[in-house]
Amino acid sequence: MVHAIETASEEASGWRMYVLAAYYLLFGNFSITVIGFGVVMIGAGASLEPLVEALNINSPNAAIMAGIAGIWGVSLILLGVLGYGLLWANAKYARITAAQS
Repeated sequence: MVHAIETASEEASGWRMYVLAAYYLLFGNFSITVIGFGVVMIGAGASLEPLVEALNINSPNAAIMAGIAGIWGVSLILLGVLGYGLLWANAKYARITAAQS
């Protein structure tokens, strides 16, 4: 958190500094966490249907729930990649503008 505030104080001041620090804190580690959770969701969805068949549970909803878990997982991965990409692009933009001034 201290690193996020220090980085934000170099790039902005006032209330914008705190907004930028919150942005860095949320997307700095949070995007990687969201990507990891998305991978876990895909794995859970992929293992749900064979598990139901192995336990001899006659459930037609197993395939539906496996698909839903997979879709949620892919959605979380895309959200995490988007957040990480926005943070990376913002850092590149800050370096370019700092080098020009």
